[in-house]
Amino acid sequence: MAGYNTSKKVLTSSGWMAGEMLGVEHTNIAYSGMCLTNNCSKDNYIGLVSAFFKLNKANINSPNWGFGTYQPKAVVINIGSNDHWNSVSASTFQTAYAKLLTDMRAKYPDAKIYVLRLFTGWFAKESKAAVDLRNNLGDKNVYFVDTNDWTEKRDFSDGTHPTDEGNKKIAGKLVELLQPLFPKSTKFQTSFESNDIPLTWSDKVDYSANVIGYLSYLPGMESSPRSEGYSHTGSSALMYSGHDYNNVKSYSYNKLYEVNIPVTFTTKLSYWIYPQDTRNLNSTYVAIDLIFSDGTALRNLRARDQNGINMHPLSQGLYGNRRLNSWNFVSSIIGKVAAGKTIKQINIGFDQPEKIGPYRGYLDDLVIE
Repeated sequence: MAGYNTSKKVLTSSGWMAGEMLGVEHTNIAYSGMCLTNNCSKDNYIGLVSAFFKLNKANINSPNWGFGTYQPKAVVINIGSNDHWNSVSASTFQTAYAKLLTDMRAKYPDAKIYVLRLFTGWFAKESKAAVDLRNNLGDKNVYFVDTNDWTEKRDFSDGTHPTDEGNKKIAGKLVELLQPLFPKSTKFQTSFESNDIPLTWSDKVDYSANVIGYLSYLPGMESSPRSEGYSHTGSSALMYSGHDYNNVKSYSYNKLYEVNIPVTFTTKLSYWIYPQDTRNLNSTYVAIDLIFSDGTALRNLRARDQNGINMHPLSQGLYGNRRLNSWNFVSSIIGKVAAGKTIKQINIGFDQPEKIGPYRGYLDDLVIE
């Protein structure tokens, strides 16, 4: 099952996260306990080799799925662990995999099909042999992907199922694999390096309440590029910091860039954020906010990130499951709520009404595409 033993199930599975990071439409197909082969156990007598083509996976007599309405650019397959645990023979597994690839090609004539080596290494030889068979028949758009260096032992909760961190690592590898298929039209991008787009404003508060500087002599929230050994890429990142001194109402939104970016239905916002541990969780209550030409702000439009969490800084802190002292990826298809608008200003906001104390962290690789 995708996301088994992870914090948010399918939403923290590698396939789901990779699709969100790529900003593309994507579908996860996963069933707990399912084998590739048919009749591999009494509980799962229909394997993926048959179930993939059915409307109802539990019934071999189910109507066929209507493949004509949806044609993907890519299909990624990771299957075989349950066949291993049910002692399916190597020859039976290889035959079933070859059939799956043949039948899948008939339904998806133009898709690139990627067969992942199981992270445990089980059936690696047989999986590659099934791919080689397709290649030898002239199908050059089926690929065997050697995942041997993608993960480590600590990336798995039970030796088979990846942890949250393991899924994140795998998602990153999938993005590297699939990114060339989905070229982006980037509208704005910065990693806060010296040769990137310079900030329009540094350490400039737009509006705030009950927030002062991280250090006592600073008048307000800071937001400026720093090279302090914390960056997701390159040598610099945007440092943010402040001090919340009221447990009823506290926020600060700082101006970063003046822009003129039209939003379409597919426009995506993404960035990486590194909230530091300041003996509280205040550093996690920070997010990028966008101000539109009609005066509205992204934080109030109920935009959702890749995990379904509201993009408001308060919601990101409360429900975003952000890890302190670690880089966290955030992305949102903002076109779902802001198509037709024009972004005029990019802000970074802190919003945490309940707990006093300092906050500090870094933000990097800000992209609007």
